[in-house]
Amino acid sequence: MSQRSDYDDLAARVAEAAADANTALEIAGALQQAAGEPGKDPIGPLICAFNYDLVSPRNSDRRGQHGAFAPIVEWDGHQFPPPLGEIDDEWLTTWAEVADRGEMPVVLARLNDLLWERKLGERPDQRAIDSYLAMRESKEPMVAPDALVRALELARALHDTERAAEIATLVVAHARASIEGEEWEPGVALILIEAAIELPAAERPEGLSDVLEQVKTRYQADPYIVQSTTELQAALRRDDPEQEQALHAEAVERFRQAAGEAAGILRVAHLQHALEIARQYGLREQMEELRRELQEVRPEDLDLKEVSAEIAIPTEQIERLIERVAGGEDWPDCLERFAASYGPPSGRHDKNVELIHELKARSPLLFMIPHVEFGPEGTTLRELRTDEEHVEGALAQHERNGIVIWSLIATDALAQIRERHGEPREERLAGFFETSLIPADLAKQLAHGVVLFARGAYDDAAHALAPRVERTIREICRRAGLVVSREPIGPEPGGVRPLGHLLAALEGILDESWRRYLVPHSCERSNPKRLATPSREDAYRRRRA
Repeated sequence: MSQRSDYDDLAARVAEAAADANTALEIAGALQQAAGEPGKDPIGPLICAFNYDLVSPRNSDRRGQHGAFAPIVEWDGHQFPPPLGEIDDEWLTTWAEVADRGEMPVVLARLNDLLWERKLGERPDQRAIDSYLAMRESKEPMVAPDALVRALELARALHDTERAAEIATLVVAHARASIEGEEWEPGVALILIEAAIELPAAERPEGLSDVLEQVKTRYQADPYIVQSTTELQAALRRDDPEQEQALHAEAVERFRQAAGEAAGILRVAHLQHALEIARQYGLREQMEELRRELQEVRPEDLDLKEVSAEIAIPTEQIERLIERVAGGEDWPDCLERFAASYGPPSGRHDKNVELIHELKARSPLLFMIPHVEFGPEGTTLRELRTDEEHVEGALAQHERNGIVIWSLIATDALAQIRERHGEPREERLAGFFETSLIPADLAKQLAHGVVLFARGAYDDAAHALAPRVERTIREICRRAGLVVSREPIGPEPGGVRPLGHLLAALEGILDESWRRYLVPHSCERSNPKRLATPSREDAYRRRRA
């Protein structure tokens, strides 16, 4: 493209697209809608220009990956628009020619900023700054803060201290105007104030402390906004550690207050968030108080709704499995069949992972909404927020479901063994359990646990078997070369490493499907009644009937 009329035409098309636009992305959409055949219409380079995502300085990870302008979409190693550094001279010339003919601030800001990032010749990027400042009059509330922050960033990049000081003053003024306005838009003020606070102390505009107090007063009803505000206030008090801690403590108390005004799971969420802040900033006294409050929460206080689902399992398959197990000659023969007939109760790990990813593809929203998992006493087990946490949480839940289904079948199979072969002889079972991994004394204790189960003493059986299973796992770890104990340090006595840590260390050593089965099993040790109870057998019998 070399003729002036061609650039005039492109500039006119961009001006038409920008007539009712507040953002670069709106211009891109209007240009795309009116574009001709891809590859033939010369508007393509400009569609790309307005599709770039201007990355906030707060998003350091994305800035580090792409720079100030990132693609709007990425897939399978590709992206659109292409990396800014790979744009050829013909496209850059088109951007520059259209920028020279442009008048709308949103057009001039985008094109001149892109050219500045590419450092095309000696282009005066003051035009980009001027255009960003003009955009603070936009009707869209979030356009102004982003434009002012970028203008301030460009002025500082040019080492134009006078211009930067002028813009910083505008930043505070716009934040104050937003706070005093009728609309609820805390993000506007916080984004602007944060940008001003990021300046070196000597370059910060006056009035930051006052405007932060205004934010806190205006948005006091939202504890999360109060927290964000106190964190910014604390950033201004880094030279006064005592005052800085007091501000973080204020955020903790605001969440405790919100918890007192809430009920059910929302109350717990506010207390947990308060505890998270207290832990992050070392507020030990408040940490202890919050832990005491949380431990007083009972499951019935959470006001949760039960959601259930039915799983249909063909009776014939279950009967064949039980017959295969219980059809042995005696207890040892049946137990050997019991171990070999089913495989890992939690399922094969590779198949489980494949299933969870299929579920994620079908129902992505389930993996975006934060989840909280509660224990049997209402205690918080973990929070699922990131994509990886959601996938792992769904995988663990699927494995637990498999174990529960297996437990119902297993109790029926064991009951059939008992009906056919009576109570097992303890010494015979001890000989069955004894191996190079399980010494005679441990084998005898395992046999005793099975005898207790056969007698219907389910709680006693669980208490007898659980610690012996743990001992066996620890022996596996020892033989695998893992350290299973810890030495005393000073006045602290030595002891054994937590079982969960050892199971985690067995990854890559033990078959992954069996290792993952043992993880939830080991967590159940704190409540042995959950390991084996007659109610599971009864429930299964009722369902089968």
